[in-house]
Amino acid sequence: NITGSVNLPDNAKINLGDGNDLNIFHDGNNSVVRDNGVGELFLQGSAIRIRDNSDGGTLALFTDGAGAELRHDNVKKFETTDDGVIVTGDISSSGDIHLEKQKAIFFRSGQLTPFISSSDAPGYADLTISAGDDLNVIADDMHFRDNSTGTVTMTIANNENFVGIGETSPDDKLHIKQ
Repeated sequence: NITGSVNLPDNAKINLGDGNDLNIFHDGNNSVVRDNGVGELFLQGSAIRIRDNSDGGTLALFTDGAGAELRHDNVKKFETTDDGVIVTGDISSSGDIHLEKQKAIFFRSGQLTPFISSSDAPGYADLTISAGDDLNVIADDMHFRDNSTGTVTMTIANNENFVGIGETSPDDKLHIKQ
């Protein structure tokens, strides 16, 4: 029985298992739990919390039957749910983002104008929309602009079903400005 502290110097290891399968030690800079065995390393509990050493804030929380949370500065940013995941904040990706099974992207926040861009500069995106059958665009009016000048080159005014080419306010079914 140990009734006090066990003090070991840096790099001294607590070795467990016949072949030193599990090591716990401090290397002078880092604290290490190392699994050297052939199996997996299990952490088991009804809730497993990984905490920040400086203020005790939660970095990650894994709760039995209730999902997982990842936090930044003790603020929940990523959470698993029965339906999928919840992300709080921006999502950045250096590669493609693929959506499976879901047929739509919904913009629900206070951002009134969804913006899709292939660069950080507004107006420099190629947008390809591919539809197997019908393509439905729902808008009051649609304006097509020249990318270099910003000039409206075509307008579809939904309230009257008018189309204007070179005209921003078409007044007939087809209004071509020369």
